[in-house]
Amino acid sequence: MPALITPPDMPGEVVAAIETMGNRARTEILRILLTEGAMTRTQIATRLAAEGADVPLRMVLRHLNAMEEQGLVVCDVPREVRHGRTPAWSANPDRPQQLAEQWLGYLRSAREADSSSPE
Repeated sequence: MPALITPPDMPGEVVAAIETMGNRARTEILRILLTEGAMTRTQIATRLAAEGADVPLRMVLRHLNAMEEQGLVVCDVPREVRHGRTPAWSANPDRPQQLAEQWLGYLRSAREADSSSPE
């Protein structure tokens, strides 16, 4: 399968939206946090397993870290002092909309550029 490239004019916010929200596990984790509120990674993994998705704890943490970098989730314990603690993550309810708007704006700009070009 060929590697996909990032077009040079694709804004970083659009790349973040695709890479972060384009993942099924991350989308489901975000949905759970939006509906259930703050949860630990163990609680999230247990909830995913109850829904038939077997996601290991280390992968849940990897997904949470990726979503935290993009502002989709927030943690109640700062990253530098999490070792030995049981942090809980919660969803940032406004961020998915912001990323979606960036992505849609990028798609619309392509359509607008196409319609304004001479034929």
